[in-house]
Amino acid sequence: MTSLPYPAALNKALAGFQESGPTHHNCAQTMIFFAALRLGSPVEVTQIARYLGGGIVRQGLTCGVLTGTALALALGGSQLESDEDAARTTSGQQDLQSLISDFVTEFGASDCATLTGCNLLTAEGAEKFRESGAGQRCEAMVRWMMERLDQVLQKRV
Repeated sequence: MTSLPYPAALNKALAGFQESGPTHHNCAQTMIFFAALRLGSPVEVTQIARYLGGGIVRQGLTCGVLTGTALALALGGSQLESDEDAARTTSGQQDLQSLISDFVTEFGASDCATLTGCNLLTAEGAEKFRESGAGQRCEAMVRWMMERLDQVLQKRV
């Protein structure tokens, strides 16, 4: 698969995030889908993150933007030569630590429950998520992280 330029990959990934029903990508899937499009990797890898949305199966734990970014960086690292693996792994860990730190500074937390203010395991929490505009906040976090992830991916390939 041919890699897509940043604007096309961003728009295509956000379109999947904005979809509803079976074609919807959760936040973690969106990050991996974006990375796959930028790297020219098979987009089917996106399904590996299907249980990470909502802070891991809607439990409000670590934000899917962060877990998806971790997997996206690993996807980028899977294309490395074996001689470079150790140095790139350390670099990738540092990149991820920096991305997470910057995310927490920007948005105030790393867990989905705090970021959304919703308990997605309950019908009331899911309704609050829809009514409160939390989905738009999630989209802003996805967009913010895609920009930073792209910078990291481009220096690694």
